[in-house]
Amino acid sequence: MSIQHYAQVIQQFCELTGLPPWQPEERSHIEVDGITVCCHCDVQHHPSIVQLLMDLGEQTRASLHEFLLMENGNPTLPGDGHFALHPELGTVVYRVALPAAEINSGARFLELIASHLTLARQRLCF
Repeated sequence: MSIQHYAQVIQQFCELTGLPPWQPEERSHIEVDGITVCCHCDVQHHPSIVQLLMDLGEQTRASLHEFLLMENGNPTLPGDGHFALHPELGTVVYRVALPAAEINSGARFLELIASHLTLARQRLCF
């Protein structure tokens, strides 16, 4: 993804959501459906991937560590999705790598974020 294309996607996304735009080379923390999502595209080294880190909050599930390890071995998680614990907050974070080729507009970016967020929430309730 070129920096110009990502800038256009960001602009369209922000127009749709009412969020303030950010620069393509910056990490942005946005809120989607009550969840903080960090968006980052390393346009210098990995321009074909947009990383999403979704902070899903505290989880009270018994055997949480075991569950997260098992989920990380789940081959059905798209976008090389992985769960982790935030090192400082102890909250569950879901990381996914979106292929830039799939992000052709701000609306599509919002759809992808929402679908991965839904999937992560469903997996935590599984």
